Amino acid sequence: MLSVLHVKTAEWVNKLDNAPGRQVWHNFWDTRLTHQTSYLARLNYVHQNAVKHDLVPVASQYPWCSAGWFERTASPAMVKAISRFKFDSSLCQTISSRMQTGYKSARGLAHSKTLREIVARPDPRQHPGVRRPSAAFERTLRTLIDSFIDSQSNATHLSSAAMIRLILFDIDGTLVHTGGAGVKAFAKVFATEFGATDGFERLKFAGRTDVSLVREFFEFHKIPATPANFERFFDQYVFWLDHILAMSKTETCPGVWEFIYDVRALPNPPLLGLLTGNIRLGAEIKLRHFDLWNVFETGGFADDSEDRGAIAAAACERGSRVLGETLSGDQVLVIGDTPLDIKCARAVNAKVLAVATGGATLEELVGTRPDWAAEDLRRINVAEVCG
Repeated sequence: MLSVLHVKTAEWVNKLDNAPGRQVWHNFWDTRLTHQTSYLARLNYVHQNAVKHDLVPVASQYPWCSAGWFERTASPAMVKAISRFKFDSSLCQTISSRMQTGYKSARGLAHSKTLREIVARPDPRQHPGVRRPSAAFERTLRTLIDSFIDSQSNATHLSSAAMIRLILFDIDGTLVHTGGAGVKAFAKVFATEFGATDGFERLKFAGRTDVSLVREFFEFHKIPATPANFERFFDQYVFWLDHILAMSKTETCPGVWEFIYDVRALPNPPLLGLLTGNIRLGAEIKLRHFDLWNVFETGGFADDSEDRGAIAAAACERGSRVLGETLSGDQVLVIGDTPLDIKCARAVNAKVLAVATGGATLEELVGTRPDWAAEDLRRINVAEVCG
């Protein structure tokens, strides 16, 4: 219900400001910093926030952020190192290993002192108006960096060239079973809003996008597929979905949480995202029901396109932007439960893990030649799949 409230109030505010599509509501977390790497990760988070919200293409261009000062006063190696820090809940246990990816060993970095070349005082003549950081701040930051280098002095180089950097999950049948809540919500809206009931059994939901399903049913009933009718449908759909989901018998698919925990425990954990035919708000309503929504940092949704291949491309592009690097297909893993999910992954040359927890049998999935196939995620060795 809160998600729906956010969407409706955001639409109202954006209409007043004539700013369609602008994000109004944002998630937040109250975090107590308990580890040195937590501090450095939050530093990167603050610097990249303006980029994340599409205010500027490069963090240093945002005038109300210290990112520009940081890039001018820190060494290039330090700027690059800080930009590699992720800021998810598993950070404190994994970030020190991630720092080695794509670099020399930490021993080499410590020897060259590149990480210790930090927070040189800006020349006020070159940077008028730039506030000089306090000596206490400089000492604290230097101590954190030195401590990190010392703790990693025996680390070895880890190449990420062949590693999975982004994992994209399908939702229905892969992550969760909603007891048919989505299908029932579709039927309810068609019946109550458009008086259309015949032919609903013709719709095949597995591996499809919400928008394409609505368009197909509109065509069957000769309902104009106008933007107004799509908006009318989805405005009611999210309310019915939220209502029906609360009364449905639901479950998380076998092995989902174990798989997520195992991914987070990797030395260099990949970014977790979504690749789904659900509209974004529908995906959020479903996954919040299972406390899964905040697990994922990015994704592609039916709002992006009716074509699943285009949605996959959008998800990969967003994942690349979050990670700060251009991902190749073999660095992306798509997890799905239907042949259409596999076809979608191949559109971006991604690796595929197929699980028989939803719309297809294991034999059917194997016939589509995924990279891995299993009855469910409990049977998967995460370290092997992620490289």
